Amino acid sequence: MSAAPIKVVHLMLGDKEITPDTPVNLEGKWVGRLSIVVQNVSSKTIVKCALEVDFPESGDGTQNRPIHVIPLSVGRYPKHAFIAWDSSAFPTHYPTPDRAEMRRNA
Repeated sequence: MSAAPIKVVHLMLGDKEITPDTPVNLEGKWVGRLSIVVQNVSSKTIVKCALEVDFPESGDGTQNRPIHVIPLSVGRYPKHAFIAWDSSAFPTHYPTPDRAEMRRNA
């Protein structure tokens, strides 16, 4: 049983559903047509989700031949993501929810 808070319920390429871990022949600019539908299977509210699309055929994972990865994320970092274990604030270029709210209300 997986302890992941989300599960992938649909993987779409345009209007066609594709099966994860099954090779698909692709051409052209297909990445923009890729959709990943996830479902929250935890009892908590999810405010940020980050996924990676790995291309294992692009390399062998070594420094000379790394595997190509596309990082995907949606949502915003929760306020506590910028607090270190010693309660100090991390320097960051990401806007915290408070700064983002201030810009919207300005």
